[in-house]
Amino acid sequence: MFQDPSYSDAPILEPGEVTQPALSRIANGPKVHDCIHELQQVMKPFDAMTVGEVPSVYKPEDMLPYVHPDRQEINMAFEYALCTLDYTAGARHIARKWDLSDVRRVVGSWQKGMYELGGWNAIYLENHDQPRSVSRWTDDSERYRYDGPKMLALFETTLSGTIFVYQGQEIGMVNIPKDWTMEDYLDTATIDTVNMILSSSRSPLLKREMLDNALARARDNSRTPMQWNDQTNGGFSGAKPWMRAIPDHPKCNVEYQLADPDSVLSFWTEAISVRKQNKALIYGDYDDLLPDHPDILAYKRSYQESAFVVVLNWSKNVVQIPDGLIRSSVSLILRTEREPDAKSLQPYEGRLYRLV
Repeated sequence: MFQDPSYSDAPILEPGEVTQPALSRIANGPKVHDCIHELQQVMKPFDAMTVGEVPSVYKPEDMLPYVHPDRQEINMAFEYALCTLDYTAGARHIARKWDLSDVRRVVGSWQKGMYELGGWNAIYLENHDQPRSVSRWTDDSERYRYDGPKMLALFETTLSGTIFVYQGQEIGMVNIPKDWTMEDYLDTATIDTVNMILSSSRSPLLKREMLDNALARARDNSRTPMQWNDQTNGGFSGAKPWMRAIPDHPKCNVEYQLADPDSVLSFWTEAISVRKQNKALIYGDYDDLLPDHPDILAYKRSYQESAFVVVLNWSKNVVQIPDGLIRSSVSLILRTEREPDAKSLQPYEGRLYRLV
């Protein structure tokens, strides 16, 4: 909004690239808040909830002018700090190797910062412009196919803010298979990126790395047909859809998972129910319990007289639970494994304990 009328070029942040990031020229303009405030006044009589998307903001204090109630602009906004952890600064087409310390830093910053500053978080892991969270944050291979999405569901439903669940996320849909060809991709941004990489003078090895990264991040990953049942096209339509369904739709579908009490969908249902019954998971303080652990993200949520401990294994390793993390005076109220071990966590296992 309100682009600089000088229309100056964006700074060179990625030498050698044909195009450059332009957010500094098109976002957070000097009149953006005036405009959003005016829009809010139009919507106010309808008691509408307003949600923004702010890709140029990475810190809670910079988000606050948009979402603080006193500003009367929007109720909440999607931040980009978490979903850009795998981006390499100055080389957007090369994947950055993130680790759990990055996730811990971003999540802790927003959970604490927005609460302390009086704002409100919009919690999401997927949308129409992002790849599937199972493929991005965990491992979508057959061995861990339904472990990762349950752990991520527990993660999302135990954070402060309003949670957003994108279609297909509730059954653990995955990215487009790697054996699909470029003819299967429709998003022009991905197609243009691939063509640019192929026409560049980079080494074949680097080109391959960049292509793999571009396709892993492609927006088409989250735009395949919703998988309702095991029928043709995942039951989405009897006609030919814009894209073909992911091949695992005979099992990864709503109908199948509704009948399976151990499914991802059943876990989401249970996790949301637990969240709705416990204000600490929505409004509680956030305290990191294992700030240096390479595999386990553990945090405490406390509100008034209630408190919970969330324990999440973000790795493919069987991990020993540190001594003292789980006290004897706790009650296990939600788990991703049928028979959890008292001393260790299975790959991508998650647990929710109530302190008693």
